[in-house]
Amino acid sequence: MSDGQASGIALLCDAQGVIMQVLRDDLALPNAVPGQLFLRILDPGSWHKALSFLAEIKAQGATFDWELNVAQPEQATTLHFAGGVVGERVLMAGAVNGRFAAELYEALTAISNVQTNQLRAAVQERSQMARAHAELDSSLYDEISRLNNELVAMQRELAQKNAELARLNELKNQFLGMAAHDLRNPLSVIMMYSQSLLDGDLSAEQRDFLLKINQMSEFMVNLVNDLLDVSAIESGRLTLDLWPTDLAALVSDNVARNRLLAARKQIEIALESALASAAAPRLLLDAAKIEQVLDNLIGNAVKFSPPGSRVCVTLEQADNEARIAVQDQGPGISPEEQARLFQPFGRGRSKGTGGEKSTGLGLMIVKRIVTAHGGRIWVESEPGAGATFFVALPFRPPEEMA
Repeated sequence: MSDGQASGIALLCDAQGVIMQVLRDDLALPNAVPGQLFLRILDPGSWHKALSFLAEIKAQGATFDWELNVAQPEQATTLHFAGGVVGERVLMAGAVNGRFAAELYEALTAISNVQTNQLRAAVQERSQMARAHAELDSSLYDEISRLNNELVAMQRELAQKNAELARLNELKNQFLGMAAHDLRNPLSVIMMYSQSLLDGDLSAEQRDFLLKINQMSEFMVNLVNDLLDVSAIESGRLTLDLWPTDLAALVSDNVARNRLLAARKQIEIALESALASAAAPRLLLDAAKIEQVLDNLIGNAVKFSPPGSRVCVTLEQADNEARIAVQDQGPGISPEEQARLFQPFGRGRSKGTGGEKSTGLGLMIVKRIVTAHGGRIWVESEPGAGATFFVALPFRPPEEMA
């Protein structure tokens, strides 16, 4: 055999690896004889690997490209082995260089064309599968890379848009705050003057005009105040001035003040308190903000209650919190309306029984104030059965009151 040709060995063995027939032996291996174990032609360092080679042939029917060292008198030579099951026997072939496929073909022709075609088909199928997997892996990698690049670009664009929206929202809050602040003083003056004029000697028509001016200016002042609160809340400037507070006294004073407003509609406000000022633990509160919460809830109860009805305010201690409830005898609130009550402009369908208007911002502001105190607010109501708003405020440990 010339130097340009590959050299190798081809053996037909039984299932235990005993050589049955030497089909080719270009290396003249001394132990490559019938009756000898296949392992005997190998260097002892390759025996363990050779057993795995034989086991894979029997398990899979064929295997390829195993590097095993064959034993020669002066040195060990590495051959590339392949093997396959042929009937009840095992065909093994190894070659020194890259022309292994050609050497395998020559060895197989000594058996039969049928057996050769079977192994050649197996080799071809394995090669096609390998190429298909490689193409699929490459295609999937390209697609994943493309999608990842698109995702990164979308995230970058989203971050830029979010930053721009945050900037515009801040500008909106600044403008809203400035506009509302500049409107509040003149509107308050209009409301005050119209109220003073109503106390004078007026005709029925003049009184009606002034009453409408007074009501509209009062509504506008309330709206401006709500807008200022919303601007502060959305800008993160809602700060609480917290002090140990007697909540029972605060609620009692607030109810007394709101009774004067409720009297205009012949509505009674009753207070039922199970939280005695002397015995009740103090709460860490911003008293002015809690007054704002009470004014809104009691004001709404009066607004939606019919003349001659009753609003009940209760105060009690439940576990580690003080609970305020404001119950009215109004038209009630449907579940759909309850879901949006505490959202901006979340007005219900019901109108004030005295023609009062709503800004739609009060309950949103109330919820933010209560939440900032670590409390909770919720409503229980059914259409036609009135509504009860609950506010729960936590008691603080004594060390937090210092």
